[in-house]
Amino acid sequence: RSNPTLVASFGNTKQIPPFATSSKTRLFLSRASEDGSGGRSDQAEWKAILLSLQLYKAAFGDLKVPVRFVVPSMAPWPESAWGMKLGQKVGAIRNTGLYVDKNEKRRQQLESLGFIWRVRAATKSAVDSADIPFDQIYDALVAYRTEIKPSGPLTVPLDFTVPDSEPWPENTRGLPLGRSLEKLRSKAYLNKNPDAK
Repeated sequence: RSNPTLVASFGNTKQIPPFATSSKTRLFLSRASEDGSGGRSDQAEWKAILLSLQLYKAAFGDLKVPVRFVVPSMAPWPESAWGMKLGQKVGAIRNTGLYVDKNEKRRQQLESLGFIWRVRAATKSAVDSADIPFDQIYDALVAYRTEIKPSGPLTVPLDFTVPDSEPWPENTRGLPLGRSLEKLRSKAYLNKNPDAK
């Protein structure tokens, strides 16, 4: 699924490329550390992030950007993003709403790319289903009905996790669906997700 041309530009793994420590990148990072933005406006930085995410998806087929991923300082990556710590930016978007808080247009842009808003916890006990959007659970249930149980009562085993593959919707992959449904009717979930009522 990955684009060999783009992957070849910085290797076949999602690790920091060796050229991410070039003098140009160090200059960019030193400027970025001065005011946190590298001297760019929020809109210019957002554009660079969005372009980088589009290219990342073209190269790797998903938006599971590792936290240590740095945008390579070479074509075809957007020059305005060279040296950007994209993995950290993605983490900040997920965890704090950076760039997208109170900006529905930007959220929709990420949604249309298949942005994964919640990275699943490593252990089942650490999953807080109250933080999983209702639409994500609903999408997973629709796919479950189609792929696993096309008829009869819709029961999902407690330990069922959505597979990380087609035909499951990208925003549901890795979702602990069984455990999510267990908490779906809890007051805490319904308070955080009024659309689920």
